[in-house]
Order: sequence, then C-alpha cells, then structure tokens
Amino acid sequence: NSLGGKMGATFQNRWEENQKNLYSKEAEEKARGKNKKAFTRKRKMPVCDIIISIMTSKKQTCAMELRNFFKLKDREEISKQAYFKARQNLDPAVFTYLNDNYLNDFYKHPDEVKTWKGYIVLAIDGSKVEIPNSEENREKYGVLRNQNETESPARAMISGLFDVFNKFFLDLQICNIHESELDAAEKNLEAIKRIGIEQKAIIIFDRGYPSFEMLYYLEKLGLKYIIRLPSTGFDKERASVKSDDEEITLEINNNRLRNVKSRNSEIYKEMKNLKSINTRLVSENTPAGQKFSVFTNLPSEISSEEICDAYFFRWKIEEAYHTLKNKMKFESVSGQASIYVEQDFLAQIHVYNMMEDMIEFVEDELLKSDEKKSKYHQHLNENMAIGLFAQDFIKILLEENGRKRYNLMKTLQKDMQKYLLPKRLSISQKRTFRKANKYSANQKNSF
Repeated sequence: NSLGGKMGATFQNRWEENQKNLYSKEAEEKARGKNKKAFTRKRKMPVCDIIISIMTSKKQTCAMELRNFFKLKDREEISKQAYFKARQNLDPAVFTYLNDNYLNDFYKHPDEVKTWKGYIVLAIDGSKVEIPNSEENREKYGVLRNQNETESPARAMISGLFDVFNKFFLDLQICNIHESELDAAEKNLEAIKRIGIEQKAIIIFDRGYPSFEMLYYLEKLGLKYIIRLPSTGFDKERASVKSDDEEITLEINNNRLRNVKSRNSEIYKEMKNLKSINTRLVSENTPAGQKFSVFTNLPSEISSEEICDAYFFRWKIEEAYHTLKNKMKFESVSGQASIYVEQDFLAQIHVYNMMEDMIEFVEDELLKSDEKKSKYHQHLNENMAIGLFAQDFIKILLEENGRKRYNLMKTLQKDMQKYLLPKRLSISQKRTFRKANKYSANQKNSF
C-alpha cells in the first residue's frame, strides 16, 4: 500500500520537548492532581525524578531499581518505603499529559504523518492483562471465573487506540474486566480531540463493536469507520442486499432502542428520535470460502476490495500488544496498589511511543543507506532494539547537558543499526503447534 508521509529528524525535537515537559511546572501540577499540597516540600527525590524512575523501570526489584537510579544520579539513595509513599501522591494522569504533548507535536507535522488515501488509520481493540492479585485490585478491576467456578487472580481490561502506520498509542483505557468494550472505545475516541489531531481518520474495529450507538457516535464525531460484522446479527439487512457492496438503511425500532438504552443511557437520549442510520455494507469471500462483511461510511471512490484489505491493517494493534506484554514486560507492575497499575501502564504507553518513534527513524535512515543489491532488505532486530533502548533510556533522560544527551541518542541509534535481520515476505502456511519449553533456547527476550 502506498502511504503518505515521511519520517524525519523531528523526532529528536520531540524528545527535547519531552525533556522540557518532564521538568516543567505544568507536569508538576498534573502530577499533584487534586492534592495541591503534594510535592511542595524539597525532597531527595523530586517529582520529575519519580516520573523518570517509573518510565525507565527495567522490571527489577524496587531496591535494585532505586540503587541503579541513585547511582546514576550520584546521590544518596532513599528507602523503598519512602519511594512508594511518594508515588501514592503521584496522579497517573501526568503520563497522559506527557504523551498527549508528544503526539500533538508529531501530528502538527503533516509531511511526517503516514496516511492511507489521505486518512490516518486508527485501530481500537481491547485486551485482558494480568495485574497484582491484591484485594484492592480484585475489588476495582475484577476477577474472571474459571471452568471450575473458582475465581482466578485479579485481571483488568485495557482498550487501546492505535495509529497502525505511525505506530503510536493515542490512548489507553484501564477498565474493570467486565466493562463494556463499547464504553471503553468511546473514551478512547476522545483522545483525537484531546491531542489536537486535525487529519481525517478511519477507525477500524473487530467483530465485538458493531452496534447502533457506535455507528451513531462515530457519525456524530465525523469519523470514518470500518467495522467487521460477526457471523450473526443484522440478518434482515444482510438478506436485503443484492450485491457485495451496497448502501443500506438500518431501521431503529423499539427493540433496538431498548438495547441501546440498556448499554448507554446518554446516547439513547440522543438517538430515541432517530428512525434509521445509513451505512455501507461490503462483503467478500475469505480464502477459506467464508463470508466476510463490514460496515463502513467510506466514500464510493474507495472500492470494496480496498476496504476489505484495509480492515486487516488492524492486525498492527495486536502486534503492538504483543510487544508491550512480551518484550516490554508491560504486566510486571511495581506495586500491589491500583495506583501503581495505572502509573506503570500509562507510563509504558508513553515510553512505547518514544521508543517506536526512534526505531522508525533508525529504520528510515537504514533504508536510505541500504544501497547493496542484496536479495533481502535489512531491518532492525526489534528484540535487540528494545533491549538497547531499555538499557540507555534512563541515561538519556537523566542527562542534563543537551549536547551530551544528543550524543547519547546518536550512540543508541548506531547501536541499534548493528543488529539487523533480513526482511522476507511471509508465505501463508498451515498453522502447526509444537509443545515447547517455557524458556526457549533460541528466543530469549533482551529486556
């Protein structure tokens, strides 16, 4: 697919702006939240250092993390009890503030933003995550019951809004495991306005999201969408079409309104006088011979084949979740309280965006310099890139001298370029399952 946009060195400017934001009065105010007395006294570990320590965690014990942090700062170490007490006063919203500012700077540079047919392509999806099994977390986030009707440890649901081509998480909602994915998705979509994104956007959803309130909400926000339909549902409308690409009318009857009211009373108040919603029903046969259908409000200039192909762009959010959970140890939370869950999760989303920004830049520079007529193009070994990033990130954030900080960034980029893999086209094959050891001999993580 031909994508608009090009990666430039402005990511280095974003890092510098992020550095200023970390130490700004605005970040300090966000960190206080409603507790205006927090972080007002001079401490051995000021609020900016607490923020950095959370962002640069290597998922070690708290004692080891503090030892390494203060060794780099060349200061007297504080106790882990004092550290966690300070964190109790830190509002997790500070990480959303930092991330929003970072992304606002990116989307203000349209030449750098990768698009598809003039649209940024965003995917929304939910995922279940492990969290510490404390009573507080079980109460706030819930538990799942297993097949024996006994309760499993605490679990939470996260819902992400992800830019599939620019590889940024625009938003992350941390929810009770039983919360509706539709409610979480509506909160995700608020990030587009909050960040200040002015580009046209397409939102891609999987089979759990088609509903009247979601179609109404997306139209209200002026967003384009591609929503895959489950195998059942909207049977009357499906039976009425005569082709694989038609404009259809979804009638809003009393039964359907009752379903909307039971899920979202606010949207129901806005929809109760509506008689119908118009959308486009596009269908295609999968290679396995199954019918594949989506709702979309994209214009007719974009063909049904292109729309069905575009739906699979959403796979990128699955890959991003895999990187977070398995390569960045996202679920390894530093403490038992729910505030540590929120702090760690939101901090790691911001770190993920900064890391991907650098990796994309290095990949782009690698592509420009690759003049060899080799059989395969080279790309970064992501596992090694993440490991190197985790190792050097703290040194970059703690370096006060701008020139030295820039040199540390350049050194990290050069180190990433030493570890390359050939980029091969994958060939579809029958899936096979092999029983494997927990710790593979040849697929260890670098983080």
